Amino acid sequence: MNFFITGDGSVKANINLKFVTPEGSHGANFAADGQTLTKSLSIAQEIFGRVSYGKIDFVLIGLAPDCLFQSDDNLSADAFDKNLNALGEYLKLCVDCGAKPVCVILPVAPSIRADYRKKFVEPLREILTEFKKVYDFEIVDLFDFLYAAELFENERHFNLYTVPFMNVLLTFMLYNQNVLPFAEFCRMSYDYFYKLSYAIDKNTFNCLMEEIFRATLAKLKRKDKIKIAFVTDHAATWCGDDLYNLFARNPRFETTIFLCHSVESTPDDARHDFEQFKFRGLNVIGVFDLNEETPPQDMVIFLRPYLFTLSKSFQSDAMTPQTLWAYIHYGSETTTIPSYHNLVIFRLAWKSFFDSELTRKLFDERCKIGMPRAYASGLPKMDFFFNMPEKFSFPWKMTRPNAKKIIWAPHWSITEAFTDYGMAYGTFHQNFKFMYEFAKVHPEISWVVKPHPKLSESAVGSGFFSSVKAFENYLQAWNDLPNAQVFTGGYYQEIFATSDGLIHDSLSFIAEYQFTHKPMIYLTREDSTEFTELGEKILDVSYRVNGKDFEGIAALVQKVIIEGNDPLKEARQKVFDELLDYRRINGMSASEYIFHSIADELTGER
Repeated sequence: MNFFITGDGSVKANINLKFVTPEGSHGANFAADGQTLTKSLSIAQEIFGRVSYGKIDFVLIGLAPDCLFQSDDNLSADAFDKNLNALGEYLKLCVDCGAKPVCVILPVAPSIRADYRKKFVEPLREILTEFKKVYDFEIVDLFDFLYAAELFENERHFNLYTVPFMNVLLTFMLYNQNVLPFAEFCRMSYDYFYKLSYAIDKNTFNCLMEEIFRATLAKLKRKDKIKIAFVTDHAATWCGDDLYNLFARNPRFETTIFLCHSVESTPDDARHDFEQFKFRGLNVIGVFDLNEETPPQDMVIFLRPYLFTLSKSFQSDAMTPQTLWAYIHYGSETTTIPSYHNLVIFRLAWKSFFDSELTRKLFDERCKIGMPRAYASGLPKMDFFFNMPEKFSFPWKMTRPNAKKIIWAPHWSITEAFTDYGMAYGTFHQNFKFMYEFAKVHPEISWVVKPHPKLSESAVGSGFFSSVKAFENYLQAWNDLPNAQVFTGGYYQEIFATSDGLIHDSLSFIAEYQFTHKPMIYLTREDSTEFTELGEKILDVSYRVNGKDFEGIAALVQKVIIEGNDPLKEARQKVFDELLDYRRINGMSASEYIFHSIADELTGER
């Protein structure tokens, strides 16, 4: 698309080429302070005098509300006549040169809006209506949108935060009025559509995205080979090999895993995760430089919602809906986090998949535009428990052949500082010394410590460990015990399946461990933030004890796990059957559900 913009200083400040058209368009903003309509006409005459007919696709004629009264000196009736004639000549010039003129009426701050509407805007609208009878042009009238006072830098200029959103709305109107063709509109970035989702009503937005997704699907169906990418920054969030293999073994798909070095992890963590994937024979590409370019994909399946932790190739401003997005929730939604449900992936994914119907409904309610393309598929990594291999094991460190096997999984959200973040569940800071000493004096128990990937950062940042090295020394002390070891990364299903119980204060594990049908001891704290309905229903049939009640923890371990006295077992099974047994509810595994939901549409089989 080739276009240019003219207008006064308010046009220069408020219309930004970066946000108006897709990457690859050729536009220029010639607006300037003190530019009257007569000057704008002169600029246009010079431009059209240098190019051939039809070379310019459209022209944005920026109109400040008082544009007809502006002059080189002061406001005057003489200026009105000159500007009126200039506007008419400008419209005719554009049409005669094969360009679509678009008159854009800009807003002003609320303090002067009523006065400007009566004095300037209403007469301007009447004049433009008369000109429409003569010339073929479009009007984008932004004046009456309810822009709050705090969005303005001054009476006529938006602040830097508001400019992108005003331009997002401008682009949408250009598309609606057929100035910006549909194919060009589809090339706007996901970041653009994310901002648009806040600017128009949700039904209009969701219908628009459906239309865009249908266009992308139509193109992909014609391809012989469709490139599918799984993207994550932690092996711990891996969805499981079964789903990957369903795509990899289908000749229509070229399947790759992109493992990004997250801003939240160390290079050593990334390399360890990379080796895990390679060891299992998966086609994985390590993206260890956050600025590294990656090959374009037809579809990206994100396994975490935090796109800002990934390399720039997978950021919302670097991708367009010509690459479809899908999202598989990396865990079960047992807790609530403010604003979390309106992240860009939840608003713009072509399809999103969740662990249960309760979670799907929760996101649909809390995402402000709803989630009409969300499904309760179940978690693919939990398929393991419905179809466990005949032979599987985990090398627990056993000092006795009949030792009970317990997992301790501490969460990262320690100290009161995380309460304001809406994430206060961790008790590690209260009991990390006790848990180690307890393991030392109980050789009849074999332990696996599975810390959250962010626990090191949190423990050091909160001051409980003086350095990362000090935290690593603590974990090494566990590894040095004859009956304990530390496990990080993904593929923890075998650990779950071979364990006898779980002690933790983590979040997704509240639901995930239910697939083992074994007892769970949940460590609580007085100031913890809320749990979801799913989380509460599971915790109501689980064993709970304060994370700093050491005697209470020891007593529950002895009674429930060592002695096997588990009076809540039947109640847990009932909750599982009702809420989490997705294979019974859907009639298939989560991997099969997700694969068919995606593949059948991409290949045209549905």
